[in-house]
Amino acid sequence: MFERPQSLIDEIIKDAIEQGKFANLPGEGKPLRLDDETHVPEALRMAHKLLKDNQLAPDWIVEGAELRQAREAMLKMIKREARRYRKTLDAAARAASPELTRRALHMAWDVRRAELLESAEKLNRRLFGYNLKVPSGIPHLAMLNASDIIDSSRQS
Repeated sequence: MFERPQSLIDEIIKDAIEQGKFANLPGEGKPLRLDDETHVPEALRMAHKLLKDNQLAPDWIVEGAELRQAREAMLKMIKREARRYRKTLDAAARAASPELTRRALHMAWDVRRAELLESAEKLNRRLFGYNLKVPSGIPHLAMLNASDIIDSSRQS
């Protein structure tokens, strides 16, 4: 099995562990205090407490989860449609009039490809809006280059 090469940071941490530099640190063996909000501005602490106590999340977190699912669903749909197109092209080669059948399939694929690109563009607009909303330091969600994904899925 191929082992991923470790980064310099991984090597430094591994060496420090082997040298015992992480042994006997304050709090060792105790659970992390994830509710420590000393880094959060005082004005936001009460809002965070209310949200947490009522099991609510900020809108951008909920939207981010929805967009991740929508992005994955879009990728799956593109790959599924490309597979379906390849299969029908293969079947067309065995048809009574393969050139006519292939031409009709290409025309149908062009329509479907345009629909997929339009759906991906709508999703990209939502992703862009989300990326503008998230607080600094939160990773942005990647946009879809649907045209490249469609073309590479169609060929593989």
